Amino acid sequence: HETASSFTCAYISQDVDIIHSFLSSDFVGDPNDVSPWSRIDMFKVKGADDETIDRADGEKIVSIEFRNPDYPDSFVYLTIGLVKENDEWRVRWYGLEG
Repeated sequence: HETASSFTCAYISQDVDIIHSFLSSDFVGDPNDVSPWSRIDMFKVKGADDETIDRADGEKIVSIEFRNPDYPDSFVYLTIGLVKENDEWRVRWYGLEG
């Protein structure tokens, strides 16, 4: 999903101004609190595809999986709650989990 991927790139680069641009009108929290990142080998969008997003309405949750090559058995997930506002997907909430 384009919004989730673009938001994730901003999150990884810790570009808070771009992060702000993705947030929904009812976002609650402090987007300035961005966790620092170590080396990330790859990431992929999980839980959504273009066909699903085109038909979706209301809310959608997307988890993006990261792997660090220094720890091959470990996974980190950036989970993003998306909401549709004015025919555009916006980030309502997000969280990092491992």
